[in-house]
Amino acid sequence: MTKIVSRLPITAGELDVWNQNTIAAWIDEDCRELERQLENLCKYVNDRLINDKSVFMSNKGVWYIPDIVGLFPDVNHCGYFVSSAVPSSNVYSTIANTYGVKEENIFIFSQFDGTLPSCEEVKKCVAIPLIRSGGYIQLNGMLSYGLAYRQENTIWAYNLYDGEDREFGRCTCTRTIGVMPIYRLKGIDAQPITGIETLLLWAKNGLRPSDNWLSNTETAYDLFMSLYKKYSDYFIIHDEIIGLDKKKIVADLVAGTSFDFISHTPEEAQAVIQSREVRRDKLYADELRISLLQCDKQRADLDVYDENILFDPNRGHWDLWDWNEDEETAGELVLPEGLTARDPAEDINHGIVGIDFGTKSTVVVYENENLQTLPLQVGSGNYSQGVQLQNYENPTVVQFIDIESFMNAYKARKGRPYTSWNDVTVSHTAYDNLSNSSSDKYYSFFDSIKQWCGTDKQRVKIKDAKGVIKDLPPFLELMDEDINPVEIYAYYLGLYINNMLQEKHIFLQYIMSFPVTYDRGIREKMRRSFEAGIRKSLPTALLSNEEAMRQFIVQEGVSEPAAYAMTALEEFGFDPCGDAENYYSVFDFGGGTTDFDFGVLRESESDRYDYTLIHFGANGDRTLGGENLLKLLAFEVFKTNKETLLNPSGNTDGPQHKIPFTWAAQKQDFAGSEGLIKDSQEAHINMHNLIEELRPIWEEPEGETAQKMIDSGIINVNLFADDGMQYPNMALVLPAVQKEGNTASDLTSILRKRIERGIHNFFVALREAFDKSASDETYKIKALSDVDAIAVFLAGNSSKSSIVTAIFDEYIREDGEARTILGFGKDQPMPEFVLYPALGTEEAYKKQEELGLPVQKDNLEKPTGKTGVAFGLLRCREGGNIKVIDITPDHTKVQFQYYIGRNKKRKFRTVIDRNTKMNQWYKFIDASASFDLLYTDMPIAATNTAPVTIARQIHVTLDKPVPDAYVYIRPINSHTLEYAIAKNEDELNAESMKNEPFTIELG
Repeated sequence: MTKIVSRLPITAGELDVWNQNTIAAWIDEDCRELERQLENLCKYVNDRLINDKSVFMSNKGVWYIPDIVGLFPDVNHCGYFVSSAVPSSNVYSTIANTYGVKEENIFIFSQFDGTLPSCEEVKKCVAIPLIRSGGYIQLNGMLSYGLAYRQENTIWAYNLYDGEDREFGRCTCTRTIGVMPIYRLKGIDAQPITGIETLLLWAKNGLRPSDNWLSNTETAYDLFMSLYKKYSDYFIIHDEIIGLDKKKIVADLVAGTSFDFISHTPEEAQAVIQSREVRRDKLYADELRISLLQCDKQRADLDVYDENILFDPNRGHWDLWDWNEDEETAGELVLPEGLTARDPAEDINHGIVGIDFGTKSTVVVYENENLQTLPLQVGSGNYSQGVQLQNYENPTVVQFIDIESFMNAYKARKGRPYTSWNDVTVSHTAYDNLSNSSSDKYYSFFDSIKQWCGTDKQRVKIKDAKGVIKDLPPFLELMDEDINPVEIYAYYLGLYINNMLQEKHIFLQYIMSFPVTYDRGIREKMRRSFEAGIRKSLPTALLSNEEAMRQFIVQEGVSEPAAYAMTALEEFGFDPCGDAENYYSVFDFGGGTTDFDFGVLRESESDRYDYTLIHFGANGDRTLGGENLLKLLAFEVFKTNKETLLNPSGNTDGPQHKIPFTWAAQKQDFAGSEGLIKDSQEAHINMHNLIEELRPIWEEPEGETAQKMIDSGIINVNLFADDGMQYPNMALVLPAVQKEGNTASDLTSILRKRIERGIHNFFVALREAFDKSASDETYKIKALSDVDAIAVFLAGNSSKSSIVTAIFDEYIREDGEARTILGFGKDQPMPEFVLYPALGTEEAYKKQEELGLPVQKDNLEKPTGKTGVAFGLLRCREGGNIKVIDITPDHTKVQFQYYIGRNKKRKFRTVIDRNTKMNQWYKFIDASASFDLLYTDMPIAATNTAPVTIARQIHVTLDKPVPDAYVYIRPINSHTLEYAIAKNEDELNAESMKNEPFTIELG
């Protein structure tokens, strides 16, 4: 539905603004010629004063000296001469007696009450040709040896002839010294000012240069002087020219002040202010048209809308449909031509959107009414440039330029607020700006939004480009009045999804995925933040449409690895029928973490569904991610160069400024770390810059850039010392290892070692998942020894690394490490592990061809390792054809996130594992003394053979040890333990427990 709009209702505030703008337009018109003349005059004066050392003010008979920002008497008619032998205290009386003037009047010239110059001012005066003649001072037709100046309460002689600079009466040689006053326009020892500032000083003091000096600008100067004399309060310096304070002129005209240079009267201005109808000319209509076409360019840097959207009766603009409908209006804006408004409810797309909110980037897909699943371009709004792969990923980065301006606009409207891309940016723009920023701008970027959400205690400092600082609490503690970066990011994502660049492009149904390791409370707060942000991106006319908004929902879907598993199962042709079943595992190697998922796909027994996906195990490696690997590489490079970083300037004298950096994802102490590890903006930007330089080694190891780095053993990077000093293109040595008699880069082995640890943990977690679930009679999960085959799906961009595939191949071969980890003997049959590469890769296409499946390379409609999660969200959504069953100790909550154990012979001995039930007590150790508690999220802990160094230690002090009792522990949520002291479990019930349990926060 569309309508033609020729009148726009406006609020009292807007009416006042429009009426003020009407008067402002009068002022603009009347002042245009005056401002043109002022601009030319300013340019002329500015150019002349670059070289002119003195300017004669003909109306006052004085000289203006730019170097002292002051006036000097006419040298041809003024000047006193006094012998340097006269004592300082008698100089004034000597002048009065010699020249017949009163002592109090000797420094008055041309009505200016002058004073003796300072030493610095004298030196500047005698340097100009006006006063100096060779080695003498020329005043009033006579020559003298120098000029007098005042220093505190004494008078001194500045002697040009012999260079002597002494107090009067104490000179070794008697010389005739000129005594001349100056008149300061800007205080003692003023520094030179611009020509524009000079022009204002001249006007303020009634000074007019000679016609000869003014040349063709004398008319403009005289006009300026006459107006300044009457209206000095209305002249300002703006953009390096003198202009008029038009806002003040408008206000005072309305208040009753008349102006000679304004053709309209105060009475006319009052009539406009009292009018309730504002009529605008075509010029304004053009401005409104441009504003409407560029509205989302202004908000989110989307393409400018084409002009037909305002005039085609079948199209129309959302913002015109309910212009100020929810506001109390006070008048109307009458347009010279009608514009087409469109009801946004007509553009509702009944498709369902899946959002995979990633650590490094976010992807969005939707299922349309024809059951097609397609990716959405959310990386930028530049659709006019055609299909660009990078536009299908939105880097998870927010840049804060002007927080207060953004938040004021953001809160001012319920939907599609008039925010500015110049205040906050996201996506590729923010990411590129971060890569090119200086250290002092680091805190204006937030590039760890998802990690912050999942961290219990992390506080965040944001400092925008204007210097405004906002300290954010941990995500779960965020209050409504706090800035919510997740909501802001979701708002921009919503603008990329819901806009007028395409027909029917408002979506109301959204499904999101979250990491399996995030608490229920965190996931719900993230969901609500996305809901608020996306809602904010919708038109206000739609928000007020209750019937339409009943469809709006942002809901949590299945976990990220489970979503990917369903996509991969379909794409690789898994189709179990009857009693057949397909066991699967997912190694979801993302940017921040690696998630493990274990399950089985069966044909559904219900006619409502095609399949049943039973998810019976989840685990992960919280610090194994592509970005964290790069952070680890950067950390190792910095550590290798620690001596250089401790003294980058090589200066052995004076203070030494260090080049700091931050920890890797897992803290690793080293000798000297206390001097280099900082939580400062310099440390963070240094880590960021080195990560970006190292990125080719991880993402394109066979590329020219990576090979050049590895071959040279050197990497160049822009770094900042702790005082902010930049060290551009600083050369750092890469970690090295001896290989076949030669020194080679050790970076690949660093990557391999960390990834192998994650894959080892994967198989430990797989065994644990089967061990815990095989006894479940309801869902009949087989024991691991009874399973014939298990598919291993690689997911996430990081899983594309050849290192990942190589290590998996080594582990799953007949005599590989997986056999030992899973507890199978040398000759004992074990499941066949089949590795499936990340979707969308050449390896995946090859695998699909081997399976006889159709292959569609580079087809954006087909899922990839990055988009597979979003596709899977839609496959597994409520109301779809796949039933997802989650088997966890308590499926309503995230399971306990740690293994709790003790140190036994330097090995981690597990007492509680990740699959334990909440609130169940476990005997930990006797209560005869204080004790150490170890915890880790590494699945290898379940083997009881892992070194204690995989864990973190908490020392617990018992106030009153009880030798005949025990310490019992229990998990109460995903990151919290309680412990209590009791002689047996019977004492642990609420009635008999003597003291409240003590809480231990983990993480």
